[in-house]
Amino acid sequence: MVAMSFAVGWIWLVLLGGAGAAPLGPPLPLDPVLSNIAPPECLWYAAYSGQGAADPKSANHTEQLFAEPQVERFLKEVESQIMQAVRRAAGPGREERVLAEHLPKLAKVVLTRPLAVYVEDVQLIDGGRQGADVAAALVLSAGERRAEVEATIKDLLALIPPDKPQITTETVAGVQWRRAPTPPNAPAVRFGWKDDYFIVAVGDKTPATLLERMGGSVPKWLDQIRKEH
Repeated sequence: MVAMSFAVGWIWLVLLGGAGAAPLGPPLPLDPVLSNIAPPECLWYAAYSGQGAADPKSANHTEQLFAEPQVERFLKEVESQIMQAVRRAAGPGREERVLAEHLPKLAKVVLTRPLAVYVEDVQLIDGGRQGADVAAALVLSAGERRAEVEATIKDLLALIPPDKPQITTETVAGVQWRRAPTPPNAPAVRFGWKDDYFIVAVGDKTPATLLERMGGSVPKWLDQIRKEH
């Protein structure tokens, strides 16, 4: 059971996430794979290009400011103080300490690396009384941060008590996936790696269709929207 004091840590995590979302640097180059995975038809699609290091030679004055050595040191000190506050608020338990250590790191990677999320389809079964068939996914381009993300996920998974339903391993479309335990009427949830892309796939058919799209091309509707805007 997570200690009540850890709620304070979540407040700090939100603050840290807000700081990480600030325009500290230019957007990273567009990752074509994150465009290719957009379904030909879908309910919702969103993508984030990530964030690079601030360039002191940039024409953007705000970026120049964040590239100043004094400002960089200040931001690192703020991050350090926030992390210390999170650890103090976490409590003495191993679960709380692991969460306090790794969740902010994972949040920072998510805020600075390119990612895309989509919901392709949702079909209610018996009006929702028997659950729903869902096709959705999140894809994070971890890049050089892959080892860090893998280590973080490994430590977080180690928190699952042995008497609780465990995550299983299976191979779908040539990729090894970890499948999370879900209720009988809930859609399947799998996560795994394809090269340096971390994927969370929801739905039985999503892993295969997503992997196929990664090597495809941008759907016409997404290409048209970008040309218009």
